Amino acid sequence: MKGSGWIPVDTSMANVQLKQPWRFLFSHIRTLRPREYFGRLEDQRVIFSVESDITPMPDYPREREAGGLEFPVDGRMFFWGSQLVEGNIPYLQPMYFYHEDPGSRTSLEDVLGDFRVQERDLRNHLQIAKGILGWMVIAAAALYWLSAWGLMSLLYSLFAIGYALISVLRRERPFFFAAVALFFLTLIVLPFLP
Repeated sequence: MKGSGWIPVDTSMANVQLKQPWRFLFSHIRTLRPREYFGRLEDQRVIFSVESDITPMPDYPREREAGGLEFPVDGRMFFWGSQLVEGNIPYLQPMYFYHEDPGSRTSLEDVLGDFRVQERDLRNHLQIAKGILGWMVIAAAALYWLSAWGLMSLLYSLFAIGYALISVLRRERPFFFAAVALFFLTLIVLPFLP
């Protein structure tokens, strides 16, 4: 924007959060409210390129190929994912693959190599613990429902509280998971109230 510079926008995530609000409920991906994706982003991004105009290699056809998503840009129609601007791939475009031979396919690993994105330090340890607790909730709940063993009821509630609290610590839907933790805490405490 003139006078402000680049402003972060993620219309794809805003659209998903607007139309599918439950999609990332139990995911480790931290999300924002739909309107917040216009002006800020969560801090879980991997940058593959910082240049705004990328020259396609090999050369990409100058004509638009069928299948691109069409929308208006600067008073004319633009085909997202398949149209070049002044011979370059625009910044906010998906990866362009062009195959001279339609039978050949390029995989993501062929282009970017093998990689694994992993959080570091405390966030990584919390994610591992959250994954373990998630499976423990499922196992203890299944054992309780199959056997009606009272200890499993207590354990799946405690595991669910741990899972929810880790989600709150990681700032993944904190209000929802705080309510989940309170719900399971109530299940544990309620039988002991007079």
